[in-house]
Amino acid sequence: MRYTIREFKDRPDWLAWRHLGIGSSDAAIIMGKSRFKTAKQLLIEKAGPIVPENDENKYIKERGNRIETVVREFLEGYNGYSLSPANFEHVRFGYLRASLDGVNTDRKIITEIKLLSSQSLERFNRNTEGYQKFAAAKLQGIVPPEYMPQIQHQLFITGYDTCIFAGACEIRGKALDGDSIAQVIVERDEKYIRELLQKEFDFWLELDKLIYTEGELE
Repeated sequence: MRYTIREFKDRPDWLAWRHLGIGSSDAAIIMGKSRFKTAKQLLIEKAGPIVPENDENKYIKERGNRIETVVREFLEGYNGYSLSPANFEHVRFGYLRASLDGVNTDRKIITEIKLLSSQSLERFNRNTEGYQKFAAAKLQGIVPPEYMPQIQHQLFITGYDTCIFAGACEIRGKALDGDSIAQVIVERDEKYIRELLQKEFDFWLELDKLIYTEGELE
């Protein structure tokens, strides 16, 4: 088995595990695909102590978790098999970790769920960046490039070949359904994975050096 499935007693325990490794969302940062953080910022963050979560973001997290649950249930009904969230850790490279939105270990398939657009029915706007990404996924099968590192990172850790990317367009006040959820099949890309792993390995070496140097200075 190339991975172990990890369980945690609470969210702080899970956050500590994430802090001490390279997770799926970190992969996008390391590959320079994140709009929110640079690899240098992530390096400094992981070299420091674990920072408690900000309660101001509690509503956003709860809303995201709620949407993720609804989309996962839709995917299960549509595709005819179960998908369970799980935390995976690579056996050989223990610093590589992934919290999967859904996985079916029998079929060897994972899913990544994203809220791409949130709209009000009264002020629906097809010109927003988020809606354009949803439309591209729904109509053309195009996954936003910033999510590709995350998906390929997960496929490497699991050893699986296939991910269902599910992008949702929320219309507030309406239930999510087949029209508001885009499904795109993403296959394992060995060339991309090799590039990703090299950058993650270089990042991990740099992090180790930074932590060691700071320890020497104390």
